[in-house]
Amino acid sequence: MPAGIADVYRFEVKNTADNFIETATKDPVTMTGNKAGVGTFALMYCERIKNLADAQALLDGVFNVFFEHNDGQITVAGAVNGAEIITVVESTDAQGFLFTLNTFEPAFAYTLSAAGVTAYNALIVDAA
Repeated sequence: MPAGIADVYRFEVKNTADNFIETATKDPVTMTGNKAGVGTFALMYCERIKNLADAQALLDGVFNVFFEHNDGQITVAGAVNGAEIITVVESTDAQGFLFTLNTFEPAFAYTLSAAGVTAYNALIVDAA
């Protein structure tokens, strides 16, 4: 688990629209590199994000994003530098909002260990 997390808010996203891709790049002159990630997600309307103003407020934050897979694994994106929401679009087709987020990390997103999953589950706040 990334350090310093006190609460985890779980939101339902529409699975058919979800996509997160990471690309590793290396500068041959400086011999440094990074892993840039980009994802697009359809977030369903919910109590915490019920209108465009609520959704746009997410543009001001930096987040650790946890992807819960159907097989029970949980991947963390933005574990070091955070993930930033860069676009918000209200979509009646998605029954909510389409978000695009970016990450710029020193390493690829990682999968939580069994102990990490237990810690994650203990921090979940009901987003209703």
